[in-house]
Amino acid sequence: MGPDRTAHRLAVAITSFERPHMLDAILRDLMPMAESIGVPVVVYDNASADDTPDVLATWARSSPAFRFVRRPEPIPPERNILEALADSRAEYTWWSCDDDYLVPARLAQLRRILEAQDPSAIVVGSTQVADEAAVDFGRPLSGQLRPLLATREPRVRSERHRDAGAFFARRFYDLPGSTVVYRTRTLFECDATKYLETYHAHLGALYEALAQEQVRTGRVEVVELFDTFAVSLTRQRPDGKPNWRPWFRMMAERAFPRFIELLPPLYAPHRWHALLTAQRPATQQESASDEHHNAAAPAKRRGPMGPLSFLITLLCHRTNVCRQATQRE
Repeated sequence: MGPDRTAHRLAVAITSFERPHMLDAILRDLMPMAESIGVPVVVYDNASADDTPDVLATWARSSPAFRFVRRPEPIPPERNILEALADSRAEYTWWSCDDDYLVPARLAQLRRILEAQDPSAIVVGSTQVADEAAVDFGRPLSGQLRPLLATREPRVRSERHRDAGAFFARRFYDLPGSTVVYRTRTLFECDATKYLETYHAHLGALYEALAQEQVRTGRVEVVELFDTFAVSLTRQRPDGKPNWRPWFRMMAERAFPRFIELLPPLYAPHRWHALLTAQRPATQQESASDEHHNAAAPAKRRGPMGPLSFLITLLCHRTNVCRQATQRE
């Protein structure tokens, strides 16, 4: 029997491993807002061996809206994510990592949206710092990140996706940590653990839940909000974060082909379109948005280019070779 998900409308779940100062700085900005609007924040520490347990214990003593779960032994990060979502006591859960700054005002906006709507999921915009070494975790992050957010319109710009297959074709797995608010009360009606080997079980769970809803009701209701709700405090470079290139190659050669195989049949007609979409150049609108964003701070939005295009290029090359071999036979 799972947790009672009627206790809260929205919760925040943060998976963490050995980033105590960064996490503490994030919580200093986030917790006052979370407490004021009644949104619990739960950190799932993956057996950190540094100061993280002390930081979490201090927050648990000082804030009634905060609790933490400490793993006695390290588990695969993807399992930590799944177990965090499964443990949520809320109808909706905004999952993020311990290097993601969640904009407090945006948390309040999500709470207001969920007071009036019952979406299948919410997808939000994110960006990243221009220079991670320049962030001072001893000072409030809100002031340091203000130039990064100042160019964004205060009004929430949005789009609704009512077809699970079309949403998959549009976003594929261009959904980095902190960009999805999951409807946790329906997320685990399917077995998401089969996706653990793909390192994207959280996305497998999302697409499984959307497919089930599409089959059951004939539609989904995914709300996509384009403004920045989260800022990564670690920077992703064109070739990925440090030492990630072997991981991307493994993903291209093994994990992601398996992910595609495991997806429900509903997504089959959209798989090649999703691959091509993930490789597309930025549209004029996207380019203009980035240029406007860079005028305030030289940071680049996380998106489908960079390491994602590297991964997809490898995957497409591998698949094209297989296709050519089949045609020759």
